[in-house]
Amino acid sequence: MCLCLTVVILSSALSAPAAAASTHSGPEPASTTETLDALSSNQTVVVELSDSSTTADAASVVSAQQAHATSTQRALREYAAAHPSVSITRQFWVTNAVVLTLGVNPPPIEELRGVENVERVHRNFDVRTAQSQAVSEPKATADPATTQIDSSATGSYTYGVERTGAPDVWESYGTQGGGVRVAVLDTGADPDHPDIQLARENWAAFRTDGSERSVPPFDDNGHGTHVSGTVTGDNATGTWIGVAPNSTLLHAKVADSNGIGTFAQFIAGLEWAIQSNADVIVFSYGTDGTESALIDPIVTAEQAGITVVASAGNSGVGTSSSPANVYDSVAVGAVDSRNSVATFSGGEQIATETAWTNPPNEWPATYTVPDVVAPGVGVISSTPNATYQSLSGTSMAAPHAAGAIALLLSTTDAELTPDQIERRVTVTADSPATDSVAVN
Repeated sequence: MCLCLTVVILSSALSAPAAAASTHSGPEPASTTETLDALSSNQTVVVELSDSSTTADAASVVSAQQAHATSTQRALREYAAAHPSVSITRQFWVTNAVVLTLGVNPPPIEELRGVENVERVHRNFDVRTAQSQAVSEPKATADPATTQIDSSATGSYTYGVERTGAPDVWESYGTQGGGVRVAVLDTGADPDHPDIQLARENWAAFRTDGSERSVPPFDDNGHGTHVSGTVTGDNATGTWIGVAPNSTLLHAKVADSNGIGTFAQFIAGLEWAIQSNADVIVFSYGTDGTESALIDPIVTAEQAGITVVASAGNSGVGTSSSPANVYDSVAVGAVDSRNSVATFSGGEQIATETAWTNPPNEWPATYTVPDVVAPGVGVISSTPNATYQSLSGTSMAAPHAAGAIALLLSTTDAELTPDQIERRVTVTADSPATDSVAVN
C-alpha cells in the first residue's frame, strides 16, 4: 500500500507516455555508427566481440560478464601484443568490447576482423549533452529565487521539484531518497557548490579512449552540475532544487568542456557506476537515432538490477536518441510547468527489426519513445561557482525522473527490478487529460 501510494504521488509530473509520444511518429532512425572499411594511422577504434548472452541472476551478472570478456578477448590481446602499431587502451566487460589505439601503418582491417571472436570494428563515436538551445536561458546567478522564471513555483521549491510531488513524499513518508545511490554520467560536478554533496570516493573521470583519470571532482562545462543538482540538490539558499536530496550522488565525468564525450567514455562511466553499486544511472546526453553498440551495456546494467534513465533528445517530433532509444532504458521527454510537451522534446514510434541490428528477442515489435515526460523547460539548478541557472532540454527532464525513482526506491525494502520500477512509473503517470492510477 505504501509503495503504491508513493508512485501515485510521484506521477504528478510524469505525464503518460502514450499522450505525449503518440504524436511523435516518424521515419525509423538509422544506426549512427557505420562499420569501418579501413584503419588509419593514429586512430582510436572500438572492436566489438561476441556477446555472452548471460542468463546469470543480478548478483552474478558482473562476474559472468567479466569472465566472458576475459576469455573471448584473449586472442585479440595476443594479436595486439604481436603488432607494434596496435595498442589496447581499454578492455570492457559491460559490453564485450576493446578500445584500440593505432600507430603508424596499422594492419589491414580485414586482418583485425579475422581475429577470433571479433564481430565488428567501429569508430569511437561522439555522444553529446541533451540541452536545448531553443529556449533562452538567463545567465547564472547566486540565488535561485532571482533566477526563478516560472510563477507556478512556491518559492520553497523549484517548479520541477514541486511538480514531481517530491515535497509530499518527503512529508508523508519521511524520506528524501536516503539509502539510494544515483550515478550521473555527465560533464562533471562542482563539489564546492553549497547544494552539491559529492564525496571523492564517489567520483571518477575518463579520457576519450576510456582510460581513467586521477583528478579531483570538477566541472568545466556546468551541465553536469546542473543535472546533479536536480537529482540530489539541497536548499542552501532556502529553495529546494533536488528531487531526492538525501540520495547519494555518484558522478563520472564522461564529457568535455563542450559537452561532448565518446562511446568509450560512456561505457567506462557505465561500468564504473555498476561497480560502485549504483541503484539508478542517469544519462542526459546521447547520439541521434538508434545505436546498436549501446544495446549490450544498457541491457547488462538492467540485468545487474540498475535502472537506467536517459534523455530522449531535443530534435523535436519524429526524432529520438540513444541510449534512450534502447528499449530497456527509461526514456524521458520534456514538459513545461503546465504539462505541455516542449516543442524541442523528441519522440517517435520505433520498429525494432527495422531500427536495430540484432536486437534482443524479447523486445516488442514496436514501442514508443519516450516512456515518460518530466519538467524540462526553464529548470533551475546548480551551476559551478555557487551559482544557479535556468536551463531547458530533455537533459533537465531526465534527472527529475531519476530523482522520482530514487524516492520510490527509498520508500520500500522490496527488491524491485528495473522492469517493475519502470512499470510503476509509466503506468501510474498522469497526463493532462487523465487521472493517476495506482499499481498493485
